[in-house]
Amino acid sequence: MRMLTFEALDESHANALYPEFSEEESFRYTAGKRSESFQALRQEFVGLRVQATMFGDGALWIGYRIIRSASGRGVATAAVQWLQSTAGMMLRCA
Repeated sequence: MRMLTFEALDESHANALYPEFSEEESFRYTAGKRSESFQALRQEFVGLRVQATMFGDGALWIGYRIIRSASGRGVATAAVQWLQSTAGMMLRCA
C-alpha cells in the first residue's frame, strides 16, 4: 500500500468527493443524509473538523464515511491508527 497523506477536509475537496458522497451506499451505517447538491456539500466542508472522543481507558470513538473506491483497501484502518496516535500525542501534550 502506498503512503497515505492525511489532511483536513475543506471545500476544495468537494469536487472530487461529491460523486461518491452522493451515493446512498455511503450512508448505509450513518445517521447522515446525502447532500442535495455539489454546492451543499461544499458548504458542509467549510469549517469541518474531526470529531472524536477518547476515553480514559484509551478507547476512541470516531465517525467516518467509507466511499466505494476506498473500500477494502485499508484506508480506514490506516486513518484510525493515525488518529489514535495523533489523539494520544495531543492528550499527552495537554
